[in-house]
Amino acid sequence: METQGKSRFDFIFKIVLVGDSTTGKTSLISRYVDDTFSTSTLTTIGIDFKLKTVEVEGYRVKLQLWDTAGQERYAPMGEMYYRGSHACLVVYDITRKSTFNNMPRWLNKISELKSDDKSLIVLVGCKADLSDIREVSSDTGQKLAIEEGARWVEVSSKNGEGVEQLFSDIARHLVLKKTDYLHQSSDMSREPVSSFDVVPRLPSVTEQRGGRKSVLDRLSRLSLSNRRSRAKSVIKGDQLADIKQANTQKNTQTWCCIL
Repeated sequence: METQGKSRFDFIFKIVLVGDSTTGKTSLISRYVDDTFSTSTLTTIGIDFKLKTVEVEGYRVKLQLWDTAGQERYAPMGEMYYRGSHACLVVYDITRKSTFNNMPRWLNKISELKSDDKSLIVLVGCKADLSDIREVSSDTGQKLAIEEGARWVEVSSKNGEGVEQLFSDIARHLVLKKTDYLHQSSDMSREPVSSFDVVPRLPSVTEQRGGRKSVLDRLSRLSLSNRRSRAKSVIKGDQLADIKQANTQKNTQTWCCIL
């Protein structure tokens, strides 16, 4: 039972790492997940991934870290994994300007293939421990991030500088984004969503019977009123002579006035 409890999680997020070959994607994942670093890391062929479960804002979160191949001939194999990603790390080597110059190509692939336009994008400059031989300045990296509407950071997988903070910030951002969405969706005080149709309530059988009864009552009262009106308009035979005499006197008086 204890093992089953540990395997449970509240959220699962897919994080994809892309970029040129040998920029440090595999080392970055190894440092974060296993806290290890190797100078003889093999080039990734196709796709590889690792899992790590962390506690964020009181939630148990599982992170899927997908390491994609950077070589052009293997890149199409990893592109199918861009879809459905919650965050995408575009990695470059600060000591090799060519890897940074290829960033627009990777960013274009991401925008074409990922399904969620709101997924988080982070530009990651690796090998910050080799700052003395850097070819890409921090200002240059930040400028590209601003232009692309992305975030930017420099890390070192060798000494671990900034690695833990990078993934902690990503996980926290995704959790807050997810919980905020869930809170908004469950808030019943908000205006109803337009996709919901309000169906009018049909009257019950009792109400229908009552409605028919009230209509019959109104018709009955109307019929009685009409009968009374007609009864008042009927002139009895013994009253007819009096009415004729009154009309004759009225007409005579009128003509007399005219003359």
